[in-house]
Amino acid sequence: MPVEAVLRRYIAKTGSKTSVYQKYFIEGRRNIYGIDFPEGLAANQELPMGTIITPTTKEDRPGMHDEELKDEEAEEVTDAKCGKGTLGKSKRSNPCYF
Repeated sequence: MPVEAVLRRYIAKTGSKTSVYQKYFIEGRRNIYGIDFPEGLAANQELPMGTIITPTTKEDRPGMHDEELKDEEAEEVTDAKCGKGTLGKSKRSNPCYF
């Protein structure tokens, strides 16, 4: 698949560019991966909306980094590289990953 997805249940404190912690606390964003986050969250807190899925690009070129995607963008990238409906088929056949 041309995208990867991480299941997240906590706002884990990490320096990863694609982490929710980085985007929420360092960048000050409240809409991350197309999901609205409330004010007042704490580092390492369980997410109040439950487990979320955070898709990113998969970069394998030196010096390049994965980039945040919204669900619609992940679907577009996957459709373009693997054929229409591939992401949806993957979600249905592997529900624990999506």
